[in-house]
Amino acid sequence: MQFAPTATGARTGSLVIGNTTYALIGTGVQPPLPNPVLSIDLPQALSAQQGAVTVTLDAASRTSGAVR
Repeated sequence: MQFAPTATGARTGSLVIGNTTYALIGTGVQPPLPNPVLSIDLPQALSAQQGAVTVTLDAASRTSGAVR
């Protein structure tokens, strides 16, 4: 059995087996944000023409959040 809080912050619970109660204490944490992947496309790098910059994520995000 695993005590896995589903919300962030300190959490408590209890496990009752027969007549014995065990206190459970844990800390819920947000899953990490995926890593950004930067791609730069410069068809003619020395021509002074504009290129394109694309930012994607290396995996689907399992949470919402902001990086500061």
